[in-house]
Amino acid sequence: MSSEWYYDSPSTVAGALQRGLGRGAALVRDPEDVMACVRRDHRFWWIFDDRTLYLARLVRDLGIDAGRIAAGLARIGGDAARAAVPKVRRAWFTPHSYERAATLKAFTALDPDAATRQLSEGLWDCEADVREFAAARAPLSPAAEHRLAVLRDDPLETPEVRAAATTRLAA
Repeated sequence: MSSEWYYDSPSTVAGALQRGLGRGAALVRDPEDVMACVRRDHRFWWIFDDRTLYLARLVRDLGIDAGRIAAGLARIGGDAARAAVPKVRRAWFTPHSYERAATLKAFTALDPDAATRQLSEGLWDCEADVREFAAARAPLSPAAEHRLAVLRDDPLETPEVRAAATTRLAA
């Protein structure tokens, strides 16, 4: 998709997606086409044109990693991205555990004070990326320090998580 200000031709998948047309949703196969629409708002008059549900369904139907969207929000930052914090927080409870690392990173970047509970919970997560991120950032309490020691000493834990726990306990 083009980064120019104009729409692509409506006869193309990209143009149909930009306009929110049903044929775009029916024909799209490349998740990057949808992500381009998520990254750039193609609405001509946003007051009258709501494509959020359209794009959300495409993200779901194509199996696009919601963590990618959360990470994009964290990169954008600012008030508009912070307005999405409640939705990012809800994404923490996704049934797709592989998305939680990106979601936790975005939540922490957008609202660090509110992310403390998820960071503490992340020390027990089933995903190593979440445990590694949480080990470096979870608020230190006696329970967290104990969990970090368990992660550091666990021979079944990944080397990255063990290193993060070791570094955090040494600080």
